[in-house]
Amino acid sequence: MFPSSRRAKLLAAWLLAVVLMLRCGTAAELISADQLAVVKATEAARIASIEKVYGSVVAIYGNDRQGGGSGVLYDPDGYALTNYHVVNAAGKDGWAGLADGKLYRWKLIGLDPGGDVAIIRLEGQDKFPVAALGDSSAVRVGDWAMAMGNPFVLAEDQKPTVTLGIVSGVKRFQPGAGKNMLVYGNCIQVDSSINPGNSGGPLFNLQSEVIGINGRGSFKERGRVNVGVGYAISMEQIRTFIPELLATKIAQHGTLDAVFTNRIGGVICSKINLDSTIARLGLELGDRLVSFNGRKITDANQFTNDLSMLPAGWPVQVGFQQGQGTRHVWLRLDALPYGSTKKTPARPKKIPPGRQLPIKPKMSLDKPGVVRDAKVNRRESARVLRDWGRFALGEKRLNKVPAYRFEEDIYEGGKKTGSQTVIRGLDGRFRVEQTSGELPKTTGWDGQVYWSQQAGDKAAKLDAAKAPSGDHLGQGVALGPLAGEKAVEHFAKIELEGADRSQNRRAYRLRTEDKQGRRRYLWFSMYDAMGRPQVQLLKTSAGRDGDPADRTMTYLDYRDVEGVQIPHRRRQVQRLYEGNMKEFVVTKCEPIVELAKDAFAMPTDTKTK
Repeated sequence: MFPSSRRAKLLAAWLLAVVLMLRCGTAAELISADQLAVVKATEAARIASIEKVYGSVVAIYGNDRQGGGSGVLYDPDGYALTNYHVVNAAGKDGWAGLADGKLYRWKLIGLDPGGDVAIIRLEGQDKFPVAALGDSSAVRVGDWAMAMGNPFVLAEDQKPTVTLGIVSGVKRFQPGAGKNMLVYGNCIQVDSSINPGNSGGPLFNLQSEVIGINGRGSFKERGRVNVGVGYAISMEQIRTFIPELLATKIAQHGTLDAVFTNRIGGVICSKINLDSTIARLGLELGDRLVSFNGRKITDANQFTNDLSMLPAGWPVQVGFQQGQGTRHVWLRLDALPYGSTKKTPARPKKIPPGRQLPIKPKMSLDKPGVVRDAKVNRRESARVLRDWGRFALGEKRLNKVPAYRFEEDIYEGGKKTGSQTVIRGLDGRFRVEQTSGELPKTTGWDGQVYWSQQAGDKAAKLDAAKAPSGDHLGQGVALGPLAGEKAVEHFAKIELEGADRSQNRRAYRLRTEDKQGRRRYLWFSMYDAMGRPQVQLLKTSAGRDGDPADRTMTYLDYRDVEGVQIPHRRRQVQRLYEGNMKEFVVTKCEPIVELAKDAFAMPTDTKTK
């Protein structure tokens, strides 16, 4: 027998266990049918969100079909996102497995060694299953996050592995390997299991949207066992770099070529390259950084995170304080160089947790920022124009409505200064009759010749040097031929230069040249206000940076007119900040079903300017 005191303790413990069991049973009985239905509905929704994107996850292999990583299809034409370090190991082409159990050939499109991202294109289907790209800026600590991919090459049937966890941190910074390579800035930290082979795969929210690309994890003693800390490159960064990758470039990241440090007086410039763009614009040692890219700066680490997400050449506004005054300047970011590819760094004896091992690039990183494949680049340019045509015309065709007539008011400095009538053909021809406080003037293009006529004068042909500078000449190029199915054939030369920004929206920037050698730049949006893919004409200019002489135009307020999307406001702007010089507001727009043969013809009495 146990002593009485011990028996009493055992009895008390037994009674407590019975009470707890009874209470648990009572609690179970108190769950209503409605509450149980909510639990089941939540579970069903989670499973449905997985099934919705299951087919978009890619298992990536080299030509030997060994090893590999993961990726995710985001465009039905077969375009998939993955990691640079995955394709660096696999090569420029290989095999891709999808959940349908089939293998497809893939080819490399573009690389971002700095941010550890790449785009490949799968072949073998007219239309691939895709996942929508989400808004990673809305991700919060505690949100559910699903990682999908091919860890440890488990997917012999090509079906991805799914792991569920939560977002453990946001806006993390993970240093890179080598010179300016594999830097994870502003990335997402998750406890969803990310293991070898998951690299390049998608990180989803429960709405089946890709919020990041999984790239690295912290492993116990640098072994192969995940310890619950993984990192995903944010979709906000990737969205910005997509045009650079589609241009077939080795993308470069941007820099101010200056170092900023936290001091008592704020974020202070502690080092600067005197040959940098920002130095030429006036930044000096000791100046305080107050804003960057429209955001107030209060911490040097915050600035580093923000800067790490932007490509070279990206237009930014920088605010800095000198003495008692503050200056705000616009510039394009300089390019960060990559390290030499000829030497392989020695393997360190010990790697701190969370750090990436240095890698030896299989593919040359020579000539970064340069188009590598002109043929593929032209194809990508044609895709942008095709998608612009789909937005602008829908199911319309050029032979249905040949032209439109616009009545427009002209504003300068907020005041109306005149009006004009514009006849614009969807083949690019146009005629503008303008009154703006000066003598009436008519300008046109008949498909061969640009011309103008001042009131009381004979019509004059405009030579190639003057034509691109007119207020209206560039619009014929932008709003006409680009809506056609074979728009790319309108140009003698066309190139997708890469990523840019207009109207504070991410944009594709195309450089075109006609048969007369006239160059014009075109900016097209990548997304609508909700973040969904939408190619819309944003801006046209004869120069890249909006010099006032270029008559740079931005296009706003698109409206449906007989099934065609027509901009009802245009602004003549200048410089990178797109300062408003003149605005044209459509007051009336109507289609012209039957167009006179001489509608755009130059008057017969002519002279040459």
